[in-house]
Amino acid sequence: MKLTALEEHILAYYIFKGAAALNMDPRWWPPIELSSIVEDKIRFAVSRFDVTSRIAVDNAARALLETLIARGAFSTSESNYGPMYQFQHPAYQLWLTEAQASNAIIAQATAAGPDFWERTFEGLRGS
Repeated sequence: MKLTALEEHILAYYIFKGAAALNMDPRWWPPIELSSIVEDKIRFAVSRFDVTSRIAVDNAARALLETLIARGAFSTSESNYGPMYQFQHPAYQLWLTEAQASNAIIAQATAAGPDFWERTFEGLRGS
């Protein structure tokens, strides 16, 4: 999935600031509920920047969820009702550590200083 600049920055900010707090009940989650939870977490994280594009937040959340499933942060099981997902905290922590260290936008934000996110989101709002 190709993300826009706004979507990439939304995802990077969530990885930088909000992702460390994610800790889910290890029960099995249906896809619609899981995607709703991830969308809400990301939306809340970037709400301070007045990001009003629901589509951008949803696309960033979808990309994150696809990555987390591919990396084993959610195990998958088939049920009579379709796929179900279970949070795997150790795999999630491993992914998060790698994502924070390798994300170019996070590196740019760290080098640019504390007002990077505010300035960047202000410039991207119309995207």
